[in-house]
Amino acid sequence: MTMRILITVLAILVVIVAVGLIVNATPLSNIAYAAQIAQGVAAFALLIIAADIRESIKARHLEGIRYVRGLLGSEDASDRRKWVYQDLRRAEWPLSSDDEKKALAVCRDFDHIGFLCRKGLIPVDLVVETYNRNIVDMWNRLERFVTQWRQQRSDEDYFWEFEWLTHKAEAAKRQQDSKRHRSL
Repeated sequence: MTMRILITVLAILVVIVAVGLIVNATPLSNIAYAAQIAQGVAAFALLIIAADIRESIKARHLEGIRYVRGLLGSEDASDRRKWVYQDLRRAEWPLSSDDEKKALAVCRDFDHIGFLCRKGLIPVDLVVETYNRNIVDMWNRLERFVTQWRQQRSDEDYFWEFEWLTHKAEAAKRQQDSKRHRSL
């Protein structure tokens, strides 16, 4: 669509330049006229390119949010988070193999989202604005598991992106709460 518009505008500008060159008889006025038209074409092309880039970024952000929604909204992921909310506190520690798999899956989902956000592939501001309470709740409930997992593997980097995302979500949550209280 944008390419069609650009081609149409360029064709119109070529006609305008041609008519201007035919109407103006002196070579210097033709050069000045052509330069002005060229500047206009360049400015218009830059506006079209900027609009196209803006639309491309919006489309990428929308796809990123759709990806997150698909990841977190699947029935399996929803069931695992439900388990974390309802059953993790009552679970025996260390966790059974099945419970550990559920906890790992939830941590991996949020770790993956955190990684994509940190790398700029998914807009972190939209993710934390939309899911901040869920991210923070999951971290608070799974932090003990993450700590044990890190200790067992002697690696403090396990689920680091999940932790990073949680810090971003906590900041967004505080900001939302502050706005909510100011508007009351």
